Amino acid sequence: MVYNATALNGDSLIDTDPGKPSTLNTLRDKWNKEFSSGKWDFLRRNSEQKRLQLVAQMIERQLNETDGGCVVDLGSGEGHLCNWLDGKRVRQYVAVDISDVALNNIVEANIPVTRICESLAKYSLDENLQAAPLVIVANEVLYYEPDSVDQLKRIAEGQKHGCVVLVSVVGPHPDKPNWTASSIRLWKEIDQLGWHKLEAQVVKDEESGVVWDIVAFEIAPKEKC
Repeated sequence: MVYNATALNGDSLIDTDPGKPSTLNTLRDKWNKEFSSGKWDFLRRNSEQKRLQLVAQMIERQLNETDGGCVVDLGSGEGHLCNWLDGKRVRQYVAVDISDVALNNIVEANIPVTRICESLAKYSLDENLQAAPLVIVANEVLYYEPDSVDQLKRIAEGQKHGCVVLVSVVGPHPDKPNWTASSIRLWKEIDQLGWHKLEAQVVKDEESGVVWDIVAFEIAPKEKC
């Protein structure tokens, strides 16, 4: 069963700029055009799929076949990660993305898919998801807004029962100084959160030399007042 939960109400993407309600729609139009034009088709390459396969394996190590769990994929795009997930361990895949074009391109598989068309700044976990074993994935998505790590913290630490957060960030590259700066900044911000690290992996595309650092963190349950 597929649920379509869209929030196309024109709210501002960035909370610090509430006076411009067109911001969200403007950014949605930008991402929709890019997905429609094929700009992000490179995510189907073998090197990208190799990374996603490792991400899926790390997710599944945090879930068991008896209870299963839910995966919330922040900035899911066209949901390529879902193709690698084990239906015995993942009972629901929640795809969160600002682009409804990308969400509509998700191919149905053996896992129920929930599509949520929303920005990272506006997304909050549904209470039903909070009660399930939960893995939140921030897979190559934290580069695009200056407060992305703060938003990830809000989402992850705001739930009641604890969860696992899995972050994938491209590693430093000698020919890509912007990548290096972004990677260093993001991991520094994440380290400052004080999250308990469960597992860290590195995957490399031998042809291009690009590497990705992938880390799973344990988030403690929210303390009762």
